[in-house]
Amino acid sequence: MNANNIYPSFEMDSEQHQYIKLKFVILEKDWPYPNFEIVVVYNDPLMFINKELQDRHGGITEIRLYLDAEKQNQLQYIFNKKIGDALAIKGSNFQDTAPVVTIYYDFKNATKSPVQLF
Repeated sequence: MNANNIYPSFEMDSEQHQYIKLKFVILEKDWPYPNFEIVVVYNDPLMFINKELQDRHGGITEIRLYLDAEKQNQLQYIFNKKIGDALAIKGSNFQDTAPVVTIYYDFKNATKSPVQLF
């Protein structure tokens, strides 16, 4: 038996390890939330962004993402759509050279106490 036939072939998706840096900017100017950045992988599902914002801010609902501060270009959620596809951008093989995409966001509070949002 040929040694090359023992193991199944495995091809790595070229986009699997493509990194994209997301810079988040909240649109509510009177709220004390600082802007922040995260690095994601091209293939991460778009819903990962929602989870990241909910983990960061706590009890929030109706998260809306925009590619511009004027709210003209809203990022549409399609369950399991890849972040890279949704942003129409190619990533980088290295985190330190990942392209940066600014995402503007707003949301509604699920709780009445602003203390719970920090």
